[in-house]
Amino acid sequence: MAKILMFSNRLIIGGPSVHLLSLVEHFSKKHSILLLYGAPLENEASMEDEFRKYNILLHKIDNLKRSKNPLLDMLSMASAGRIIKDFEPDIIHTHTYKPGIIGRVMAKRYGVKRIIHTYHGLIFDSYFSKTLSLTLAKIDKYIAKSTDVIIALSEIQKKQIIANIGEISADKVEVIPLAVSEQEYVFSEEKGAEFRREKGIPDNKILLGMLGRLADVKNVSLAVSIFAELKNKGKINNAMLMIIGDGDQKPMLISQAKDSGLNISFDIAADNTDVLFIDWQRKLIPLYSAMDILMLSSKNEGTPFNIIEAQMMQTVIIAPNVGGIPDIVQRNKTAYLYDNKEELLSSLQNLLENEKNISDMKHNALNFAKSNFSMSRMLNSYEKLYTI
Repeated sequence: MAKILMFSNRLIIGGPSVHLLSLVEHFSKKHSILLLYGAPLENEASMEDEFRKYNILLHKIDNLKRSKNPLLDMLSMASAGRIIKDFEPDIIHTHTYKPGIIGRVMAKRYGVKRIIHTYHGLIFDSYFSKTLSLTLAKIDKYIAKSTDVIIALSEIQKKQIIANIGEISADKVEVIPLAVSEQEYVFSEEKGAEFRREKGIPDNKILLGMLGRLADVKNVSLAVSIFAELKNKGKINNAMLMIIGDGDQKPMLISQAKDSGLNISFDIAADNTDVLFIDWQRKLIPLYSAMDILMLSSKNEGTPFNIIEAQMMQTVIIAPNVGGIPDIVQRNKTAYLYDNKEELLSSLQNLLENEKNISDMKHNALNFAKSNFSMSRMLNSYEKLYTI
């Protein structure tokens, strides 16, 4: 039995936390685990209670926040150092950028036997200014030298990591794709219909969903503008856009939708609703079962977990051709990928005008997900890394 310290930023609804929960659920039966994490933002939905169901130690660092405050970062580093020193882990496995820097520095200082870091996304593009991004990349490059194993979630992401860090052996970067449980993520027509009834969404509406943090990098405003353009041209009378989640961009998106002539509702749709805003959803099976299309319009992405979830739930994908996305879909079979606004518009219009395409792509999505995102395969890969 190994002592493993896992370190992530915030245990909020989203891909990194769902992935981490899969690791905790499986390895808490075999190893002694301490989970270190930061504080969520005010508008973020926490998954902390889900982690408390398992036989692990949890420790929140309140100063570890999504901020650019150096003082808070130094305090977080001191707290993390004390915890690592006291716990004396055999392995430290960090997730996301800031815990990755703090955790690996402290792990090196206290002689942790194996240091592992997983990139869930790359902060080198579209998140910060060019100057700050270059600075963060230099820090990451330096810390990578003391990392035993770097985990990429796709082959594309591995190439990006090596290109950004440089001076690193490709053998040090291991690709372990994300996974979802086939037993848990099962499409349910009944649950989907019930979700639609509860939210006032007609059965005959094609439902487009956008799921996640409403932040600038997610560029949801692009999707709203495209939807409004098609709607105002009379191209999509049979569709509704559902925006699920919260974030600092939400007020702006509400104003944008109204100013674009779209009818909006909150939580429950009216007869004429074009855009429905709803809060974070903890029960994903009814949500995905109700949706026909998952749409992303991000400026940058790593390997979006919701794309993997959606395909296992027979949901069609429209997403930008960025980050690791091309590695986790079948282009034109399970997903339409676009490189610019015009391609997004034509892809969306094509799907909404040809419902048989949606039906065919849903079938393809399930088969692709089952073949490529095996939970047992992922856990076996981590089993090897967690063996000391």
